[in-house]
Amino acid sequence: MDDVRTFVTFNTSLFNTTEEKENFINPCCFGEDATNWIMEHMPTEGFILDEEPDQEDWGWYFDVRLGEITYQICIGFIPAEEEKGQGNWLVFIVRHVGFFRSLFGKVKKHFAKEVPLAIHKALSSSTEIKNIRWLYKKEFGTANEEKGESHP
Repeated sequence: MDDVRTFVTFNTSLFNTTEEKENFINPCCFGEDATNWIMEHMPTEGFILDEEPDQEDWGWYFDVRLGEITYQICIGFIPAEEEKGQGNWLVFIVRHVGFFRSLFGKVKKHFAKEVPLAIHKALSSSTEIKNIRWLYKKEFGTANEEKGESHP
């Protein structure tokens, strides 16, 4: 059973969700500014953060090292289903374990609560960020999302 919430959704108009940039891998690959903002506002005591974010076809990410463990912080935008809806931002945390360890199911070993707490501190530092909902991985994308909590 998961003991740390590692998925968080929120609403805000702080970040770009309409202007496609030339450096986007896909036209809807929003999140570069959101990722930079989180990196700037996340407490760094005890962490080593990447200097710059990187992107995949689904969004943006950066690595955070805490002791000997590296976590990947992934950020993307989920557009609203209805035409006038605001949409949600999604941040999720993945622990790096390496290719061979992941083949043998070692991905879930020890997940530090400090990482989601640092992200939460960044998100909750702005009054422009609303509806912060922390979820377990198994809750995301299901009807159980309403069970999310306002704190990790």
